[in-house]
Amino acid sequence: MSEISKEEKLKSLNDLLINSNELNSILKYQNDINIFKILKTEKAEIRHSNVLAWLLNSAENHKLDDLFIKTWFGKITKENYNNIKEKFSIHRLILHSLNDFVVYREKWNIDILLVAEKSKQVVVIENKIDSGEHDNQLKRYEDKINQEFPDYEKLFIYLTPNLSEMLDTENWIKVGYVTVKESLEEVIFNIKDETIKLIINNYIEIIRSEVMEDNSELKELSLEIYKKYKIALDIIYEYKPDSQQNIKDIIDEILLNIQKQNQNILLLPSAKSYIRFTTKSLQHKSQNQGNEKWIKGMKDILVYEILNIQNYELCIKLLIGPSNNKELRNSFIETAKKHSNIFKYVSRGAEWTQIWKKTILTKNEIENDEYDFNELKEKIEKNIINIINDEVKEIDQIFN
Repeated sequence: MSEISKEEKLKSLNDLLINSNELNSILKYQNDINIFKILKTEKAEIRHSNVLAWLLNSAENHKLDDLFIKTWFGKITKENYNNIKEKFSIHRLILHSLNDFVVYREKWNIDILLVAEKSKQVVVIENKIDSGEHDNQLKRYEDKINQEFPDYEKLFIYLTPNLSEMLDTENWIKVGYVTVKESLEEVIFNIKDETIKLIINNYIEIIRSEVMEDNSELKELSLEIYKKYKIALDIIYEYKPDSQQNIKDIIDEILLNIQKQNQNILLLPSAKSYIRFTTKSLQHKSQNQGNEKWIKGMKDILVYEILNIQNYELCIKLLIGPSNNKELRNSFIETAKKHSNIFKYVSRGAEWTQIWKKTILTKNEIENDEYDFNELKEKIEKNIINIINDEVKEIDQIFN
């Protein structure tokens, strides 16, 4: 394929600018007013749980009575009937429990808990959007509910947009966010109050576009424009700012400056998504016993990784990496277990084990348009310096 000339590139960019009306059809998606986007809660699990708890409470001011909960549970039981029928009376739920449910938020750290004392039924809902199940969460909640409600029928629901996710327990049923969206679409016609109807319509759109990420109409429109202005859009994409690389550059500069002042910090081979370092103390403990499955030439076992991945929080983790010296590696795991107030033992398989994690910036903070480059850099620098001066120093002392 022949190389595109400079004149062709400029003409293509000019055509795109002149025909900007075609881009307005895409911009309308960005400009649609949505209260959940205005409040920056479109992917915040806590806010979604608040909305769901509101909808599930038949006494709330959404004026749906028990219509949403009846419709939603109808869909859940229809899709999961064989998994539910032996443990939970569907008929008792639909006929008696819906209006009796008391709705709790964050009771025993459970996202949503529904308890019907008269019919002795309890429904537990764990709501996951961007994150997955961790720290044996589901089993802990399950044990707590069995302890508190020994003679109740129990229904454990794992609400997620990702139905392919594997769970560590068989007692939970996976329920897709599509059931929430479809249930709201069915009941919204019963709402006369225009304000409440607007809120629920906004919420339906957020589930569709942000949680389920169903943007088929936008995708089709984008493909049409891309075909027509391919040269111009390819040029723009080639020179677009790379926020992930910008953050990596910021972190590299911060770590280099820290290393100049703190001789205990050692920088390790890294990539754009994983910026690695360790300390002299931890490297000494590793005794060059890493087996290079991590990175060729790297003999460390105890390594800090700053995770810099798009659409995810910016965080720092301490990993126990692979080693042929199983006794040494296991001694690190045992040390972590003895200090459970600091370390959370999270297995990632036989060779990599995450034992500690600290958030540097949340996903919302990274995507905050109000920050300019210098403000973002200052915030990252402040948090990394604090973590290294406090937590990293404390971890060094534990392993020594």
